[in-house]
Amino acid sequence: MAHDFGKCPAYGKECYKCRQPKHFSNCCKKEQLEIEEEKDNLLIIDSIMVGQVLRKPWKELIYIQGHPVDVKLDTGADVNILPERLIKEWPNMPLLETADCKIYTYTGQQIPVVGKCQLDCKTKYACRKVTFLIVNNQQFLY
Repeated sequence: MAHDFGKCPAYGKECYKCRQPKHFSNCCKKEQLEIEEEKDNLLIIDSIMVGQVLRKPWKELIYIQGHPVDVKLDTGADVNILPERLIKEWPNMPLLETADCKIYTYTGQQIPVVGKCQLDCKTKYACRKVTFLIVNNQQFLY
């Protein structure tokens, strides 16, 4: 925004995005990602500024044990889950180990866990063995 010298409306103001003086957040050129601390594999992110909010769910096609599965990605999730009905459809259903854990939705409802297993996952970027909890209640899966 052009203005006369000494008459900047942002003079004495602080940007909400980067906390620097003399500009407003809509003119800010910085992406903000403040990392507060990192200890023993614990990473705490203080704040993230997003320039655009995605309107549709964040989904990705992943090949799990060679089977295409459209999964909903959740970067805030503590575990990976798959419905039992899905893996029962596969010709070679993986063997499940006992899972001594309880998982809950963000509203506090418990999700019944059948077991856990490690499965080969392939995306367009990488191949990894990923641990999944297998659940049998469809109402929690989208």
